[in-house]
Amino acid sequence: MNLLTKTVTVLTLCLWPLSLFLSNSFKDIGNDLKNYYHFSIFAPDNQAPLIISTKRSIYQSDLLGRLYNNKATFIWGRFKSNFFAIVDPNNYFFGFHPREIVRENLNIEKFPFISIFFFLYAIYRIKAFKGAGLLVAVFLVLTVLLSLANFDKVDFILYPVLAGFMIRGITSMSEEKPKFFLTVSFLLILFAIPQYLRVFVNLLHQ
Repeated sequence: MNLLTKTVTVLTLCLWPLSLFLSNSFKDIGNDLKNYYHFSIFAPDNQAPLIISTKRSIYQSDLLGRLYNNKATFIWGRFKSNFFAIVDPNNYFFGFHPREIVRENLNIEKFPFISIFFFLYAIYRIKAFKGAGLLVAVFLVLTVLLSLANFDKVDFILYPVLAGFMIRGITSMSEEKPKFFLTVSFLLILFAIPQYLRVFVNLLHQ
């Protein structure tokens, strides 16, 4: 692994843990796990009856309203919302823009946005990677578990899996598409440095 590849790897992988460290959010992960039920999709919600009742009112048949809008469908809706948010690439490369979660999420930029090229290349070459099936299985299992509660900060448990894909994408692209790798690496360095600086600037304004 040459110097450029090492530099790109470090810039790609350090943003997420650094952002959590500088925002002092690592301690919150343990607290959230301890209060898992309080933040889970099964926790009581004072607004739930009103939301369910409002949705039922749009049906002419009360039976259909109760069939499609009840406590079970409300919980299922929460699960789906969390699940699709976790698998949304915006959650990892663009700080959830343009649909940031206000007050309930740090919306941190977990990876430099240019590094999405490495991730996509890893997905493209996934069949060539040894153990890729295991990584995908672990990712899906963890995603389902995270979808059962507020995943903010706790989704860091996905970091080893995503980092594994990133490393494989970087190394494979550097070996198989060296010219494209040079272009992406240049753009990554160009845009990642301001992203890292912004992390420190945001810390100073807290």
